[in-house]
Amino acid sequence: MKTINLKTPYYDNCNFNLPWNEYPRPQLLRNSYFSLNGFWQYSISKSDCIDNVLYQGTICVPFCVESILSNVNKKLKNNDYLIYHKSFSLPKGFKKDKVILHFEAVSQSCKVYFNNHLVCTHDGAYLPFEADVTDYLKTINELIVVCKNPISIIYPYGKQSRHPANAFYTPCSGIWQTVWLESVPKDYIKSVKINADYDTKTVEINIDSTCDTFQIKISHDSCLDFDFNETINTNKIKLSFDEIVCWDVDNPKHYYIEIIANNDRIFSYFAFRKVSIQNYKGYPRIFLNDKPIFNNGVLDQGYYSDGLYTPATIKGYKNDINIIKSLGFNTIRKHIKIEPRIFYFLCDREGILVWQDMVNNNTISFNVDDNQDRNNHKNPKARKVFIEHTKQTIDLLNCFPSIILWTIFNEGWGQFNSKELYQMVKEYDPTRLVDTTSGWYDYGYSDVNSLHIYGKDLELTKDKRATTLSEFGGYVYQVKNHVYSPNKEYGYRFFETKESYQKAFVDLYEKQIIPLIDKGLCACIYTQLSDIEEEINGLLTYDRKILKIDGDVIKQVMDKIHY
Repeated sequence: MKTINLKTPYYDNCNFNLPWNEYPRPQLLRNSYFSLNGFWQYSISKSDCIDNVLYQGTICVPFCVESILSNVNKKLKNNDYLIYHKSFSLPKGFKKDKVILHFEAVSQSCKVYFNNHLVCTHDGAYLPFEADVTDYLKTINELIVVCKNPISIIYPYGKQSRHPANAFYTPCSGIWQTVWLESVPKDYIKSVKINADYDTKTVEINIDSTCDTFQIKISHDSCLDFDFNETINTNKIKLSFDEIVCWDVDNPKHYYIEIIANNDRIFSYFAFRKVSIQNYKGYPRIFLNDKPIFNNGVLDQGYYSDGLYTPATIKGYKNDINIIKSLGFNTIRKHIKIEPRIFYFLCDREGILVWQDMVNNNTISFNVDDNQDRNNHKNPKARKVFIEHTKQTIDLLNCFPSIILWTIFNEGWGQFNSKELYQMVKEYDPTRLVDTTSGWYDYGYSDVNSLHIYGKDLELTKDKRATTLSEFGGYVYQVKNHVYSPNKEYGYRFFETKESYQKAFVDLYEKQIIPLIDKGLCACIYTQLSDIEEEINGLLTYDRKILKIDGDVIKQVMDKIHY
């Protein structure tokens, strides 16, 4: 199959010697940061042995080996190992008491050696992990990472496929997010969990640290003038506010917090906002801060033509979010992928609602009945991994106020025990909505009635829950010289000209979506933001260079979508 290497507008701005140098953990920021991104040596091997490795060239971290930006652009075979090697020295004065090595994401399994010591292993492609390397530090340090991406159904793999076609895409193997070091004092703040309650106007702060005294400073939208500044002798405190300023899509306001513990200092933020389902105009609807808000969004799978899972620069994320908002949408459904934490920070800052999918493991089922919902996908390890990964995903992302809904299963992808999983997620995070089964196999255990409708007129099914159209559209229009595979087209309705494509898009919203709002529709998610490989049903081309419909036309239609 003939494919074309497409580069995004951000490619030329990529600093290959030190790409993605932004601090990667915005909800727990400290002034110790040393990025290990940039050029590493690499080897594709049939063995995971790290002795006498013959390195074949350089790879640019944090871009996966299959991407153009990696400087390699090679696909691994199922039994291949990808071995990374980097030597480095720490800056003078960097080391305090401890040095922690961080990996934001590596796909799918890896072993990490620091100065010839195995310091950690990790399975799974989407969550960060770390290792204390203090005891192994030298003047010149050697870091080796051995990765394998078999796309095992035991671990979350999303839409990666060894044989990409249609709606499944090129794998993203190895390191695909930032690798970095920080140095901390012996007694340091490991994590901070902040729960802001809209109804009670209180915020509860839980600090994980061996320290016993903390100075806490809180300000609203400024780190210069503090509204609260006290020293406490407990790692848990609950504060009450007389008045609160809330986060919403039109006014995404935050409270900033600084915590000092002995010689450690971190910065974070939180926001007051409430998500609920209440009745409005005779139907259950999604409410934000006790006000009805129609969730009008796009499906965003987070693929880029030159970096695959990772855009060339942070502008890739910024521009996607800004385009979505400027066109009049207010919601992103982040589809079967967990982004770097900085993506959700940008959504918080810009005021965009996020529906976050869990990443599937197990197999994809096309025939699930009530009995199979309990008994399909019998692999106990795969079930356990999915449950633990779901909890870890919530733990990682629950600090971001922009996220208002969790999707557990997309269609029949790895689906099992829908009732039990719904109850587990609701108990684990009662502050957000849960779409248990987005499309297809709905057993009633969900906060929303979630519909996928392609290729036919839109209609609603009667339900006591809030009704959402969590996927629809998928209209295809190919822009010459801006497609990955000119001879392959995947989507749901095809158009030869921009004029016919644009008219059909407008008609879809004006003649079908808008009339359904008065019949109970409270959310719609258009498929999709951008083309991806053979799937060319995006509003944007895969290289992000062409918006296929005039922006002012989209904005005029979106402005009509409200209660």
